Amino acid sequence: MAHTPVNVSSPVKIIGDFEVIPPTLGVGSFGKVWKVRNKTDKCDYALKEICITKVLANSDYNLTLLFEEVRVLQALNHPNIVRYHTSWVEGPDSEDIDKKWIIRNSGRYVVNMCGN
Repeated sequence: MAHTPVNVSSPVKIIGDFEVIPPTLGVGSFGKVWKVRNKTDKCDYALKEICITKVLANSDYNLTLLFEEVRVLQALNHPNIVRYHTSWVEGPDSEDIDKKWIIRNSGRYVVNMCGN
């Protein structure tokens, strides 16, 4: 499933399957959190957009730690912790780590990592 390139100002262009419900839920050092609605299942989600280049610029964090964190999320199964279900790579060149990578979780949480 190919999606359009990242546009940080409008995540609806990042993931065509979602529509943004204003306002932005939050902003952090590495990105923003948006409330979105899936156009197919009509469920609301939080979409967290993280810029990989900003993460990698932090000398205390690296891509290996980022993927290890995802691996840990996959293994967690607790009613108070968001459950990880699937992930996919998007972008014009899916092999390029500077493109966005999305992890979708059943607990109404989506992580979008981008390289803009």
